[in-house]
Amino acid sequence: MHEWPGEFYTGLGVCKGCHKDRVVEQRRARRARFKAEGGRSVLFIVQTGGPRGPVLIGYAANLPRRLAGLAAANPRPTRLLGALPGGWAMKQRLHRRFAADQLPSGWFLPAILPRLEIWLDQARANGLAVQGPARLRPAP
Repeated sequence: MHEWPGEFYTGLGVCKGCHKDRVVEQRRARRARFKAEGGRSVLFIVQTGGPRGPVLIGYAANLPRRLAGLAAANPRPTRLLGALPGGWAMKQRLHRRFAADQLPSGWFLPAILPRLEIWLDQARANGLAVQGPARLRPAP
């Protein structure tokens, strides 16, 4: 514990620097765990608010728990568009690929769906077990 009264978070009993160090270390440990799990992590694609709603590309070690958390945090209904074996690295590649259509919140514009369908078709052709509908967009 430090003697810097202006540096304390009210109610936490730790200084800002120590709290930040702890949070950074927790994030590093979580990232390392997901990287180590590799094939046990699942890359998922979720859309919220209907066919014109934003799209989220993420990963989770426990997909049902992650989807439940997204549903609880979002006032609009969420729909799982697809899931396949993958983790943090694959998520980062997709985020870079679709960066032009990324919203500030980390979600993406629904305009990525046609390109995402092509990417999922290629993943299926390469033998990845992709769960979810073959077409992400509803028929016109």
